[in-house]
Amino acid sequence: MTAGAPGGSPVRGEGAVPADPPVGRAVPVLPAPVDPFYVSDTGFPWRTVGRLDVAGGWGTGVLVGPRHVLTAAHVLPWRSSDPQDGVEGPVRFVPAAFDALEPYGSGNAVAFTCLMVTTPPTIDATEERLDYALCVLEAPIGRTVGWMGVKAYRDAWDGIPCWSHLGYRGTHALATRPSYQSGIALDGHDEQHDTHQVMYHRADTTPGQSGGPIFGWWPGETYPSVVAVQSWRGSDISGASGGDRLVELVARTRAEHP
Repeated sequence: MTAGAPGGSPVRGEGAVPADPPVGRAVPVLPAPVDPFYVSDTGFPWRTVGRLDVAGGWGTGVLVGPRHVLTAAHVLPWRSSDPQDGVEGPVRFVPAAFDALEPYGSGNAVAFTCLMVTTPPTIDATEERLDYALCVLEAPIGRTVGWMGVKAYRDAWDGIPCWSHLGYRGTHALATRPSYQSGIALDGHDEQHDTHQVMYHRADTTPGQSGGPIFGWWPGETYPSVVAVQSWRGSDISGASGGDRLVELVARTRAEHP
């Protein structure tokens, strides 16, 4: 079923990466919980999420800067364990892609950053805490479609069903659609620090949704912020990666590749 996204289309806020990550000062707004459905809305913020085409498949990415796409590190076909060696083949971001439609065109990635290269098909206990990466596009497509903010997750928010997820389901790259779900609760790993940790959840996800943002809305802000990216799926529980180091990586990548 195809439906427009709920919640209207607010204007994009600037300051997409807060200089001071929140430390539980405010709790995100609770969205109305919904079962997964396909989003065909090309307004903001839904269009900030897109399909990430890579050699041999696809994942999901979200703009967190003018030309900065956040995704899961394991989505990218890294050449080696050193991220400075880059990736194999082209990487292309298609914001608001819906099946073969590309309403805002696409952008090719020219640089990549991460804290740790992850190597699928498995994600180990260390990789799941740092399974995120940034793709730097050749052109600032975010100036047209906007971008989401980024905030550091806090365990004080565990169990609050205030998060949403958007990611690309499909049978192949040209038959993918962004699936949206809200009312998701996260549970940060009790023995891992807020700086970098896996967050467990029970959202309905598929492999193509890897790299999709887990995001929420804060009072007084006109744009949502990402707190984690989808990493892995289990039989009854899934995992997403986030924390202070995610915010720091985004800020550093944006500074090094303005």
